[in-house]
Amino acid sequence: DKEEGSFTFNGADVRGEHHVCFQTNFSHWWGKQKVKFHVDIESGVDAHLQHNPWAPHVANLDDVQELDKQVQFLKAKMTEIGTTSKHMVEADFTFRQTSTSTYFRLLLSFVVQVGLMVGLAL
Repeated sequence: DKEEGSFTFNGADVRGEHHVCFQTNFSHWWGKQKVKFHVDIESGVDAHLQHNPWAPHVANLDDVQELDKQVQFLKAKMTEIGTTSKHMVEADFTFRQTSTSTYFRLLLSFVVQVGLMVGLAL
């Protein structure tokens, strides 16, 4: 009464971390039944060529190099955007400091002028 099952999972279309869970269909663990399973994990170019006839063909090296160039270009753009963003934050901070300082000096000048006018009027 031995059951065997197999399945193929292709994670090429869905990037990230994958979990495969195994569960027995026995009603208790302490019986004399033994569970044995074999897990064969293949990765890389040869994996889907050897055992998965439905897998898409391997990408051409020129295509991979073109994708690498595009990735490098995007990484450079991200770095440039990050640097520009950092400079904008620094400039905004400097502007806020200058604006606050100017506002304080203007308010102080106004208070002094009002004080002088009141003092001279009396």
